[in-house]
Amino acid sequence: TIPCDKSQHQTVIQSLKDSCKEKDFIDTVTAENQPDEDDSSSESDEESKEGQTTKISPKQTSVPRPTKASGKTLKPSRPSTVDCDKDHTVTAKDDKNLQGVLVVKSCHATRFARKPTRCTKVGNKLGALLKSRLDKAGIKGQYPVNIVKTAGDKTQTEFHYTIPCDKSQHQTVIQSLKDSCKEKDFIDTVTAENQPDEDDSSSESDEEATSMYR
Repeated sequence: TIPCDKSQHQTVIQSLKDSCKEKDFIDTVTAENQPDEDDSSSESDEESKEGQTTKISPKQTSVPRPTKASGKTLKPSRPSTVDCDKDHTVTAKDDKNLQGVLVVKSCHATRFARKPTRCTKVGNKLGALLKSRLDKAGIKGQYPVNIVKTAGDKTQTEFHYTIPCDKSQHQTVIQSLKDSCKEKDFIDTVTAENQPDEDDSSSESDEEATSMYR
């Protein structure tokens, strides 16, 4: 199950379907499916039935991709930037929640849409910086940053997020969020998550083309 507001159902469903198709996901399943040392009995059965199928198919799909454009594919993307005063808005969603929109420049939106774990890491970093500031201010509790949607294009990404927060703490948390956004550790995390994967050659070449036309 996944907690998700009704307004985001279709976007999250599509992102889940796209995520399921990623090589990184099936590779994780394959890795977790490997036998333990005390698993000898089932291992012999597994090898005779399915071992070859499981091992061969990921290799066949992964070999061509890096060889097509190995040099260009992994070319680092330029550092992401954010104007936290102009491009980061946080408002009250209701008495129990805040909602925010953060626009990051030099940030490839399709990469975050296709791989939600990138969003998770960005949200976790912002949440960790926020919690550190709130702890210093004597405000205890959990304030997880949940990125619910991304939008944008090859040049910028909009991160839409929510945070559970009682109304009495809204202003303090909003200010701490804006301060956390300005920390180098946060934008460094966004830059790191914006780097292309080996299977990201098409979108990376698009990004280079867009830059050249401008």
